[in-house]
Amino acid sequence: MKYTGIRHGAYAVIDSVEYKCGYNPADRTVVLSSQAPENPNPELYEWNEKYQRWLAEIPYSRCDRVYSVNAYARYFGKRVSVTSADSNGMAQAYYEGQNSSWAEEIGFVQVERYVHLKDVHVTELHDVHEEQKNLLFTTWREENFTQPPGMRRGQTGGWHFPRKMRGRTK
Repeated sequence: MKYTGIRHGAYAVIDSVEYKCGYNPADRTVVLSSQAPENPNPELYEWNEKYQRWLAEIPYSRCDRVYSVNAYARYFGKRVSVTSADSNGMAQAYYEGQNSSWAEEIGFVQVERYVHLKDVHVTELHDVHEEQKNLLFTTWREENFTQPPGMRRGQTGGWHFPRKMRGRTK
């Protein structure tokens, strides 16, 4: 049995076709990359000699949808992030919590402060689900609603009160 349903990263839907992509909110572009021997879609991709791959830089307005995907599950009752699963059913599970002793007791290895990693079989994971975040929401909001008084546009999108208005002096 193959377990290939775990997705992680950014995706774009262009002309009703889903692509794994990179998304830059600052310049609002989607970047597609392919190492296929033939051009996967001549309307989108161009050969890039420097990177030796097919690349496409698409304006966000051409996309039906741009979103990020993260997979989560329960492992021994704790929420873990699942980043991949191989064809043998082994998945990488990240526990991101403060209970380091619990994580280490059941075989997680600490990779950063409060972040632990363990390879687990997918049959040990429960309530596996995918959470999606619309990466174009901020852009849509800015295009359809006026900027609230006293707020400014943030570097990665969205409206923010200037620091002075939030009670900070620096």
